[in-house]
Amino acid sequence: MPDLSKLHEKYSPNGLTVVGLAADGDMKAKIDELVERLDVTYPVVYGSYEVTKSLVRDIDEHLSPTMRNRLDLIRESSPAIRPTGGLVFPTSLLIDREGNIAKAYVGTVPIGWMRRKAKSLLRK
Repeated sequence: MPDLSKLHEKYSPNGLTVVGLAADGDMKAKIDELVERLDVTYPVVYGSYEVTKSLVRDIDEHLSPTMRNRLDLIRESSPAIRPTGGLVFPTSLLIDREGNIAKAYVGTVPIGWMRRKAKSLLRK
């Protein structure tokens, strides 16, 4: 989360936004506490089952084949994600200047991957 905050702070003035996604429910208070404690500077969005299920379709289109395989394995092995509509946490999105999902990452990934994609998006 601190790395994502740095990424957001560096590139948001140029039109790129980092957004945190979380499911409404039992974990909301704990997530709010974590966001405050870690001084998260990017927006964190909470969604209902319907919202997260809708996002899953959009996110799946922006995953690399490796990430898609990783996500499929997680979905198959974990009934705990069913209440989220299939959204796995953490999921990180890079949103371009037009407000579209430019890239999605499932699970914890090296911040360098996101930084490279952010730089590439800003060159366009």
